[in-house]
Amino acid sequence: MNFHSPLFTFLLLVVVAPSEPSDRFLSDVNQLRRQYALEYNVSDMHELIWSNELVEILKPLDWYRAWPEARKTWRYMYFNSSVIPTKDIEGQLILFFAKTQSQQKEYIENSKEVLERSAGALELLNPHQKFFGCGPKTEGDSKLTVCLMGPSGDFKLFDTSGQSPERFLEDVNGVRRTYANQFNVSNMHELIWNENLVNTAKALDLNAHKWSEARITWRYLFIKTYNTSSKYIEKEIEEEFLKLNETEKQSYIDKYVGSSLGKPELLNPHHRFMGCAQRIGKILCLLGTEGGLTLFDTSLESNAKPGSQCYRNYENVNGLCVATKQEKLTIRINQIREKYAKLYNVPNMHQLIWSEDLLKFSNDGNFMIDPPQMGKTMRHVYLPKFEYEEYFDFFIESRIENNFISKDPIERNSFFASNVQTSLGDLELLIPLQKSIACEYMRIERDKKEYVCVIGPSGKPKMFNVDTASVTTHVAASNCSARYKSLDGLCVPENPTDVSYFGNSSDFLNDTWKESLVTLASSLNCSGNLTCANKTWRYTTDMVYTGITEKIDEEVDYYLTEMSQDEFLEFLKSGETHHVGHLELLNPMQTSIGCVEKLLWDFTVFCLLGDEGNFKMWDLKNVESKAGSSCAPGYENDDGLCSIPEAKSIVETTTEESTTGASTTSSAPKKSNVETTTKESTTEETTTEESTTGVSTTSSAPSKRRLLPKSSKKHSARNNKKTGGK
Repeated sequence: MNFHSPLFTFLLLVVVAPSEPSDRFLSDVNQLRRQYALEYNVSDMHELIWSNELVEILKPLDWYRAWPEARKTWRYMYFNSSVIPTKDIEGQLILFFAKTQSQQKEYIENSKEVLERSAGALELLNPHQKFFGCGPKTEGDSKLTVCLMGPSGDFKLFDTSGQSPERFLEDVNGVRRTYANQFNVSNMHELIWNENLVNTAKALDLNAHKWSEARITWRYLFIKTYNTSSKYIEKEIEEEFLKLNETEKQSYIDKYVGSSLGKPELLNPHHRFMGCAQRIGKILCLLGTEGGLTLFDTSLESNAKPGSQCYRNYENVNGLCVATKQEKLTIRINQIREKYAKLYNVPNMHQLIWSEDLLKFSNDGNFMIDPPQMGKTMRHVYLPKFEYEEYFDFFIESRIENNFISKDPIERNSFFASNVQTSLGDLELLIPLQKSIACEYMRIERDKKEYVCVIGPSGKPKMFNVDTASVTTHVAASNCSARYKSLDGLCVPENPTDVSYFGNSSDFLNDTWKESLVTLASSLNCSGNLTCANKTWRYTTDMVYTGITEKIDEEVDYYLTEMSQDEFLEFLKSGETHHVGHLELLNPMQTSIGCVEKLLWDFTVFCLLGDEGNFKMWDLKNVESKAGSSCAPGYENDDGLCSIPEAKSIVETTTEESTTGASTTSSAPKKSNVETTTKESTTEETTTEESTTGVSTTSSAPSKRRLLPKSSKKHSARNNKKTGGK
């Protein structure tokens, strides 16, 4: 490099750097970054934007003390404010770029200065930094200008040989699109760079014979250099694999399926993420989230349309399945959730899925009036537009670290308690039991809209522990909800296409479904009191099917641990005039249920339970009775639950009188594909009930459905409390 080129022109402009740097100073720093980006073909050198937030972070820092906050979400450099910085900065850069590649690598990866303090002038060339803020400090009689740069806490320098992982990713996606169109691949997905895979690649022991983590959530390959064009990648794939006949291809796959196929690994259409790390003498690339090997039909006989079978929230862009704008946002949030789940061994951090249900609510939302379900089955966080589009990760992680993680336990508890009734801000994105998200512009004032993310189904959040004891005793993704599985630190749905904010009634029921109650629920508009209830049924609302077991656990845990016995008994007594929340679902005398979704302003699931009009709670002091020992006639003890035995009827016809004189006939719903228990009926039974509405309804009950499979794990609020959960 010619160090007398215009590359250093900016330094000549900074004649005297003021203690409060001017806009011109920032402009000159960006010009320096631009020149290096052009010189070394750096594809991701970002313009630095002035950040008042970094300035505020800098102000209280004591120059004479260590800065533990540094190297997490920001780094720093400094220079003497009273002298021309040209000579010092230019000297540092000349000295570094005069080193060999191996010497540069040694300095960046092993230098104590870089790892524990600052890389000096080189900090100005970290391509991943996007924000810049400076202020004055004093060292003896000297006045210093200290500049903070974020969002990266790690020092990263571009490949000084001119090679780029970002360009390599771009070339790989170009190859995937080419083959998708050439071979009519219907589900070839664009690869997105994933820092969690990068960190995994960095930590793997290259001397290990086999990696136990491999072929579960990712596969791998080695490359020699990032400086590989798409044409060269195609050439290697052609020589290694595509030129083989079908028998030879199968033999090749059988031989390497347990390790790595090499370049053909790049052809797995199901992979959506890639992350690479420089290792000794080579580069290790991981591709996920598929651990199995899937290759497309290379016979050229496929008639499928390229990009016609994309993953949920992906769209066809010239034959390649590309994530939508909403999906890219969700992916970035989930990467943050995965990062913290692994860092703190969070046992129940669930993957967020973009929700069309919540999007409907967001489209109709008016935050000038508090939505009724906010704080019950959903929560929210404001996301400034410019953050959402480009700088999301920095702002989120920076504020989470500064406002919560870095605080002591008392301060963390105080922050949580002060904001839990409204919004926890960015921390809302880390609540483990949330599973659905949607973001949209919503009106918060008469003439003002904000970009708001609505998250559910938890309305009363519990945060994971960040103390050492929790990290050492928990295992990430070890306590997932039913129909979720552990995958690389997150609880992910077994079938993402089935996930919705409201969920499915068949995921939820443990009582006999009654269509007459569904019909009746559809016609009612009940408030908090029971004026619309009658002697044969009660109701509950402010709920969704998704996560109902956790919701019940939370309420029971609250009632049994936060209330005194007298307070709890008084609360139960209020059941004479009001419904008692989700405890209604635990009324032992109820035998049937029917629910309906209220999608307008209520935006909730409303359930009627029968055939008991009074709320009855089991005796909390009774330790002698055995579960399921006092079942009603016609019911038998089934592992603690009073259930209709297989030999008897569970098909039921119910007639209720209506003041309208209308007669409604309803058949049982079809068997759900997620049912866990089905019992066949052999006889029929008819029941007649009087209704305050007078509707005459005939209904056939479906097969009995159980709340959870016996083998399913469920979250326990009581257990979470014992292990220190908020």
